[in-house]
Amino acid sequence: MRTVLVGMRKQLLRKKGQLAEVERKLNLATEGTLKVQKKGTHVYFSMEKKNPETNRTEQVYLKKGQMDLIRALAQKGYLLQVRKKLQQQITILSRFLNKYDESELEEIYSLLSETRKRLVTPLENGLKEKLYNWEYEKSEESVIYSEKCIFETNQGERVRSKSEVIIANILYENKDCLLYKYERPMELMTKEGKVVVIHPDFTIMNKLTGKIYYYEHAGCMDEPKYAVDFVRKINLYADNNMIAGRDLLISYETYTVPLNVKTVKEMIQSIIM
Repeated sequence: MRTVLVGMRKQLLRKKGQLAEVERKLNLATEGTLKVQKKGTHVYFSMEKKNPETNRTEQVYLKKGQMDLIRALAQKGYLLQVRKKLQQQITILSRFLNKYDESELEEIYSLLSETRKRLVTPLENGLKEKLYNWEYEKSEESVIYSEKCIFETNQGERVRSKSEVIIANILYENKDCLLYKYERPMELMTKEGKVVVIHPDFTIMNKLTGKIYYYEHAGCMDEPKYAVDFVRKINLYADNNMIAGRDLLISYETYTVPLNVKTVKEMIQSIIM
């Protein structure tokens, strides 16, 4: 059911965006309403428009040479219908999402006594518990080159580059849906069976689903040693079944090719829903 809710939230956001675009176009639309009459094989167009002096609606017939105006009025009429339907759909989705509480099932288990909890198996690990553990977990941050963390983000932590500030701030803009931690340690296993600790640039949790994502930014890909180390790191993710595009977000830049902010926004948006 949570997947359905996520899809509905995504749909709601999309429809709100569509409504905003429709409103923008209607604000620029030509004044008046198009009327269409068909007599035999002939079609006649007219425009109804209120006269500001008399406050009465007047009808003006339009000629074939005014097709641009006719099309503009027809488009306006279409947009008015679309706006009404979008408003209805947004209302329906909003009411359902406001009333439906997915956490009710999780609360059944969380409200049990400790004795009963040991006797039953919950349907799933509660999302609230995941969020609680995320917020209060204690872990050591990376101290490698920590003196280079001189750039402050909107959330107040310090990162190593201006590009990481941009990424962190975009994540923070989506704080209603996403949580993130900078250089949170994680253990992975090499193909030889050795456990290594890495520090992903950003570890991200989707607050709606509890799914964890990792974000790595390659900021110096024109430096050979850096590029080789970065590729090894990405391969290590793959060796642990963490696949780019599914579990792992990656962005790149060089000295001459800067970070593509639009791409970053699109990648982050893709994991929200």
